[in-house]
Amino acid sequence: MELFLVFIMPIFLIAFNFFKNFSHSRIKQLLYFETFFNFSMVIGSFGIIYNEYYLVFLSKIFITIFFVIQFSGFIYQSKSKKSLQSYLQTILGFSVLLIWFYQHFPLNHTYSNGTFLLFGTPVFQTFKIIYSLWALNLIFIDSIYLPNLTQAILQLSSLSLALYHEDFFHVRLTTAAHLFLLDGVFKLFATDSRYASLFSINKEYWYKFSKKHTRTVKLTITTLITFCFIWEVTIQLN
Repeated sequence: MELFLVFIMPIFLIAFNFFKNFSHSRIKQLLYFETFFNFSMVIGSFGIIYNEYYLVFLSKIFITIFFVIQFSGFIYQSKSKKSLQSYLQTILGFSVLLIWFYQHFPLNHTYSNGTFLLFGTPVFQTFKIIYSLWALNLIFIDSIYLPNLTQAILQLSSLSLALYHEDFFHVRLTTAAHLFLLDGVFKLFATDSRYASLFSINKEYWYKFSKKHTRTVKLTITTLITFCFIWEVTIQLN
């Protein structure tokens, strides 16, 4: 089933030209990029099932490349927007991820009953908290699709599912890629989408609220992420 959702469905939609409604070119880029991550996990899964450990090694390399490029892209985006706090949030989140990589990279992935654990271990809770805070900033502050909340609601659903699973990245990135697939077909996220009226806030109210509270919310999120980062570094040093 996962192979169908990750590969066969996107190839089918591309072949029959269904991908023509993306709300933004960035969504299309993210879809292809996260499909690369899902492809890396499938390679790792096959390697584990059939004891082909060179595939597991390739999977680790591909997934590491994915995270480096992914976070570099978000850092560049924050810098280009001159958003210092978003930039700092991404740097701290990536730093905590590097700590996890450093601790567990030599270990192999594990795959059992559909659960795919990167490096054979669940993501630690501090990173989940930092990632969630970072995602909330991205979804509700920096998003270009507001005040259409369709993307926000769907992304929160994806994040909530991932938080309750040991294979956090597996669930999060697989479900996110599916959301981008849907956007490519139905143009879900755009402010002029026919679905926007279902989950939109009044524009005048939203811009008024945003102008008044954005700085405070952003500062609060950055402070919490900084605290979590210091907490995790302190634990690792001890």
